[in-house]
Amino acid sequence: MTCSLEELRDRALILFLLSTDCRISEALRLDVEDWNPRHMRVIGKGDRERTVTVTDRARQAVEEYLAARDDPSPRPLHQLHPKDRGKRENRLTADGARHVCRELARRLGDPGVPAPPAAAHAGDPPPSERSCSGCIIQ
Repeated sequence: MTCSLEELRDRALILFLLSTDCRISEALRLDVEDWNPRHMRVIGKGDRERTVTVTDRARQAVEEYLAARDDPSPRPLHQLHPKDRGKRENRLTADGARHVCRELARRLGDPGVPAPPAAAHAGDPPPSERSCSGCIIQ
């Protein structure tokens, strides 16, 4: 199964968050140069530094995503919008990361997650019909 760059990014984000128990804000502060396949130092609330362990599955997802990228951004989790491509300062926003999490919950059938407005995704096939709808949770 071939996944899009967006799906690879989203999978890396979700697995990294689950693996490390990091807050979204902690994960989004990281740069590519911070990447360590086993242990990462993250800055949390109150600028407290802590070390987190990265599971093999999360490590593999992050490394697969980083290898698939073709841009100079030092941000491991970055925007994929065409207007942001190629920019060095294109860090994924907290709102963007929360959207990824809500979309995953919606795909998994969480009844507490509202469906997106129809107009926002007009013409998009439902998740069950997308070519790679399962990439994130595999």
